[in-house]
Amino acid sequence: MKNADYFSPLNQKGDVVMIGDSITNGGDWSKMFPSISIVNRGISGDTAEGILKRMYGIYSVNAKKAFILVGINDLARGQTVKYIFVNYSVIAKNLAERGVKVYIQSTLFCNGKLALINILYYRQLLSNINALNSALEQLAKENGYKYINLNSKLSKNGELNTCYTADGVHLNDLGYSVWKSEIEQYVTSQ
Repeated sequence: MKNADYFSPLNQKGDVVMIGDSITNGGDWSKMFPSISIVNRGISGDTAEGILKRMYGIYSVNAKKAFILVGINDLARGQTVKYIFVNYSVIAKNLAERGVKVYIQSTLFCNGKLALINILYYRQLLSNINALNSALEQLAKENGYKYINLNSKLSKNGELNTCYTADGVHLNDLGYSVWKSEIEQYVTSQ
């Protein structure tokens, strides 16, 4: 059974929902925030379009806050920044219309050397990540969402710092620790 199918019938409730792909899925959010009722709705390989198709499983959490991080899989599959942005905008709008406080987290940079990515493709990928993040930051500003630039702490010289990843894309425990510290004030605040 796919995670998206698995999530829909669950009656799992929480004050906070983490939404995204494998990077979100890899975080043990309940362990990182043991005093917070937090539900992980990250699915490996997911895209912004995929999240839109499984919003019921996200709404069913009845969260007060939603932290979204998605985009790298969309870009890897050749989606345009504009297409991703439109889907992301709809996700955020739908959550906000339900009274959920929206936190948009920057799409993470990757590290081409560790991920063994072709250099020309890698430069374009980083350029697209930057363009997407700029658009997401503007979206947050215009709509009263909170934008959290995770790359400011997780990257070095414009790419994911090798100390926070083993494969150049996914975070290791130290990377998740940094992520936790960047969102902790928002997760734990009233």
